Amino acid sequence: MESLDLANNNTPAPNTAQRKHKLEKIKIDSAVALKVVKHARDNLNRSINGIVLGLDFKGTLEITECFPIPLGEDNNPMSEEAEEAYIGTMHKQLQRSNADEQVVGAYLSAYTGELSNDSLIDTQYGFQEAFAKSVTLVYEPLKSDNGLKSLRAFRISDNFFDLMKEGQYDDAFFKKYNVTFADIWEEIPVEITKSLLSQVFMMDHFDTSSMDFNSNKL
Repeated sequence: MESLDLANNNTPAPNTAQRKHKLEKIKIDSAVALKVVKHARDNLNRSINGIVLGLDFKGTLEITECFPIPLGEDNNPMSEEAEEAYIGTMHKQLQRSNADEQVVGAYLSAYTGELSNDSLIDTQYGFQEAFAKSVTLVYEPLKSDNGLKSLRAFRISDNFFDLMKEGQYDDAFFKKYNVTFADIWEEIPVEITKSLLSQVFMMDHFDTSSMDFNSNKL
């Protein structure tokens, strides 16, 4: 996923109020979580990514919608320009049904250790520049037996975010500020909220014969 310029995506610029209430929890509508899981399961041989939208309620970020980022020509990733244009178009279309929603981050499938990827860090930095409480939702395919519980949320820690403003985070950077890759990411607790829409989605896209709708496990 390319590092994005969200300046033209109707996302408010960061301000003091955004950091006044520390992000403590992510609430994800179960229909959104299921869309992410289905996208990943349909593409097990390659990484997937998409955009998440939601609402900020002080210490809680509610994620209410998402849409995938499709591949470009010859199944290669879209160019940065094409991806930005696609995100802007999709965001405007979704806003017609719920004008309060805004871009609050991204989702992707990843394996252990892939969060240290420079491109991912730069992308999340761009999201947090535009909206301080932005997150990256990560679905780990190897832990799919955990169902929706394998969906986790991360953001760049406030300390590392402030340090990144100083310049490129190379070996000299880490030595100068005495930080490690473990200091980059902060994991935010996730709560999956159930809805009637999620049950309809599951019935349409999954074998529900053995599913318990009162559980977080698919």
